[in-house]
Amino acid sequence: MDFLRKLYPASFKLEKGNVKPFVITLIVYVVIGIILAVISGVTNALVGGIEVVGPIVGVVLWAITTVVDIYCTGGIVVSILKFVGVIKDQAPQEEAKTEENND
Repeated sequence: MDFLRKLYPASFKLEKGNVKPFVITLIVYVVIGIILAVISGVTNALVGGIEVVGPIVGVVLWAITTVVDIYCTGGIVVSILKFVGVIKDQAPQEEAKTEENND
């Protein structure tokens, strides 16, 4: 859980049933994906016609866009799970204490 907390800090600030921050977080993830797709498309259109550089730039942009899209999709899923209450809000110190007690 600590890994997800570090990877998606905005999603873990959400509270169960609090709609406004939830919607804002979802909009941020969607807008990041849209902006990157537009930048990638424009750059690929400008540089795509160049024989040697075009395909290389296209592959690099595709890889970056794919990684960011996966991150945004994960952020949306974590936000939904946190909003619904599937992911419990447990502080890292409490997790460490729980693990020590289990040993």
